Amino acid sequence: MTEAFGVTPGLYEAEDSLHVYVKEERLDNPSDLRYNSTETNSAFCIKEAGGHGMDRRQRKTRNAIFQAFSSLLEEKRYSAITVQDIIDAADVGRSTFYAHFNTKEELLRAMCDDIFEHVFSAEVMREPEHDFSSADSFRDRITHILCHLQEKQHHIKGIFAGECGEIFMKYLREYLWEVFDRRLPAEGEIPRDYRLNHAVSSLAETVRWWFGGHSEYTPEQISAFFFTSVDC
Repeated sequence: MTEAFGVTPGLYEAEDSLHVYVKEERLDNPSDLRYNSTETNSAFCIKEAGGHGMDRRQRKTRNAIFQAFSSLLEEKRYSAITVQDIIDAADVGRSTFYAHFNTKEELLRAMCDDIFEHVFSAEVMREPEHDFSSADSFRDRITHILCHLQEKQHHIKGIFAGECGEIFMKYLREYLWEVFDRRLPAEGEIPRDYRLNHAVSSLAETVRWWFGGHSEYTPEQISAFFFTSVDC
């Protein structure tokens, strides 16, 4: 037997979750700390990166899992969906799913983050569907955000359809809070935190209304509705 710590991957199942654990062994060289399984090491790298830096095949797999999960949310309650349901719908292997996500809760958070990181990107470039690269007003900024939300509606509608809609709304408010916090001035007769909360809640509920059965309206129209109703 050897003298420093190494790891040997092992697997166990519990309540529809497959987890990777490691067994410590002694190795000669303290610097020789490694995973003995290429698949386990790949899974560790993907999760540590939070989905960033993936190759084309990994991104395709991740998007397939997102799409499958979104479709399932339109058919079943979130609490009734199992990891096996997602695996079957995405047509991926069990180990492949766990290379990306530990649980369906982590999958939901990752899907929301994937949506919002694109939607709320600070970098504004010319895009095929719209061009806000030369726009600098706050109304343009909000309209741009709404355009991106519309582009992601196939995922968002699935989330809104079930009980995890409130989780999505929570994350949406967090991102909107940052946007409005940079916009609203400190002075004014009305307390700033009240105005901030009012603006964030109003736009979040506007988005809920929009995707809840009024998707015939354009992002420009939704933006107009919001700014006509809320002074910010």
